[in-house]
Amino acid sequence: MALHRGVATPAIPMRGRRGWPWAGKTSFSYEAVLDGGLWPKALATLADMLETAHIGFCAMDRRGKIYDSIAPRTDPAWDAIYKQYWAFHNPLGR
Repeated sequence: MALHRGVATPAIPMRGRRGWPWAGKTSFSYEAVLDGGLWPKALATLADMLETAHIGFCAMDRRGKIYDSIAPRTDPAWDAIYKQYWAFHNPLGR
């Protein structure tokens, strides 16, 4: 941990003049905000940067029983099963 303005922050390896290893590589998220069709590619890019297999966004309205997600590396059949039943019956999601 490092102290920055009196707040403990995790130590991130500093590279280059901009400070962190991903500097200049995150513009995809800003582009996706302006064009919703870019979110699957933006999430896949972020997953590659974080070296993770799965990544996604989900939104849920429990009162309206509405669930939607963007998960480009998730099996569509699994996502459909989750959306159909588990989104609103998941004991861990309360």
